[in-house]
Amino acid sequence: MSFDTWLMYLLAVIGICITPGPNILLAMSHSVEHGVKRTCVTALGCITATSSMAAISATGLGAILLASENAFLVMKYLGGAYLFYMGLSLWFKSENLSISDAQSSANVKPLRKLYAKGVIVSASNPKAIVFFGALFPLFLDPKAELIPQFSIMLATFLVFSYGIIMGFALITAKIAPFLRQSHVNKMFNRITGSLFMGIGVALASTEK
Repeated sequence: MSFDTWLMYLLAVIGICITPGPNILLAMSHSVEHGVKRTCVTALGCITATSSMAAISATGLGAILLASENAFLVMKYLGGAYLFYMGLSLWFKSENLSISDAQSSANVKPLRKLYAKGVIVSASNPKAIVFFGALFPLFLDPKAELIPQFSIMLATFLVFSYGIIMGFALITAKIAPFLRQSHVNKMFNRITGSLFMGIGVALASTEK
């Protein structure tokens, strides 16, 4: 892969990653509730699932999965249902954390749960397999070794995806005291919840 090709790929990755999706919404929500440092683990969970789906796509397993209409539909509906459930949970969330409450040990979730949440939310969209299957061939040189090219593209995507997710978390953390106010927090949860529900419905209803 030439440097010019990598730069074009990088621009495509940045353009894709800055579009708010489930990973960014989750990071913003966790940044308010758990703090930006602990959200680093959430973001790590997100890119873990992303890298797994990229590997599936790259190794050709994605083609097998996509060839099975039933397998794809089950994954799609389960993913959409989970995102919708998350949205409902945020919408009806009753507690509103103050700054001191958010930092107290009583409200600190284990890091493994934050990591698992990131993995589940990111993995809830099986269309990522289709996405990587469509994106990677655009920048691959079929005459060169494929594994090094794939490694470079995957590493680039994961690094910049993680950075952009955490960038949104950092921005949200700057205004977290404002967002933790009772009426503002309720509105923030409902807006975020509505977006999650919308993404879930869109994911489940769109054609293959």
